[in-house]
Amino acid sequence: MNEDEIAAKLAAKTEPPVPPPAAPEPEKPRENEDTKFHDNLPLENTILKQQLLDYLKVPIESRHSAQVATWLDTVLNWAANEAGSHELQDILRVVREQEQFTGNTLKPDRLMRLNQFIKIRQARLKLAAQEQALING
Repeated sequence: MNEDEIAAKLAAKTEPPVPPPAAPEPEKPRENEDTKFHDNLPLENTILKQQLLDYLKVPIESRHSAQVATWLDTVLNWAANEAGSHELQDILRVVREQEQFTGNTLKPDRLMRLNQFIKIRQARLKLAAQEQALING
């Protein structure tokens, strides 16, 4: 047996070469699950809402009203955006400053008045943006 025959027998016994693995697919970017993770917890949101209702002295019998829930969500979202935080002390600071500015600190319907203020302010900002667009455009 010469070298060529031995090489041919070995080549017949060996498996065909395995192609190199394809480049792994790049991982899909994961959504930032940790961003404001604590805000997505239902119990913490419920506690925050209850604490805000306590601060605004909303009567217990009114707290399960759909209208109160809508007002509360509006106020909570606005205050969190204004404060740049979802921490209770930051939200209460913004609410307190606004109530002192408008003189609603001793009124019985503080949540409703705060909600009305927010709606008026949002409408005013929208009109100002439209006015600016007309001036610039």
